[in-house]
Amino acid sequence: MSHNLTYNLAWKKAIIYSSIFLLVSLFIYAAYNKLAIYSTFVEQLNESPITKNYRNILAWLVPGTEILLAIALLVPKTRLLGFYGSFFLMLLFTIYVFVVPHFYSTRIPCSCGGIISSFSWKGHFYFNLAFTLLAAIGLVLHSHQLQTDNAVMKKIAQ
Repeated sequence: MSHNLTYNLAWKKAIIYSSIFLLVSLFIYAAYNKLAIYSTFVEQLNESPITKNYRNILAWLVPGTEILLAIALLVPKTRLLGFYGSFFLMLLFTIYVFVVPHFYSTRIPCSCGGIISSFSWKGHFYFNLAFTLLAAIGLVLHSHQLQTDNAVMKKIAQ
């Protein structure tokens, strides 16, 4: 039984840390690309009917949020907040890449930057959906790990 428990904990931690690595990599990559081509990023935000009225604030808010979430995921004390934020940000991105081609136009450029901007809207949707699920899995497993750690600490304190 102890071996199985250790094995399960090892797998959960591996999944949590893999989720952190992939999300941090995505957010840093995406933020860097948006900031590296800042004027193009603002132009692309302006071409979308959903973002054009908010382009100036989104041009800083989106990459800034991505950087903050990457940091939050790396710091153990803020990791849970980082997972929540990652899930909700990826969910918003996923909804956006679903809504634009279905209710507006497939000719609107993606403002993602880097290799991600070369994806089709459908490919981008599935990519974002995968990262949304990854954030959700990391969130659930990390929350469970925190609850388990708290229960163990309470037993030790007794």
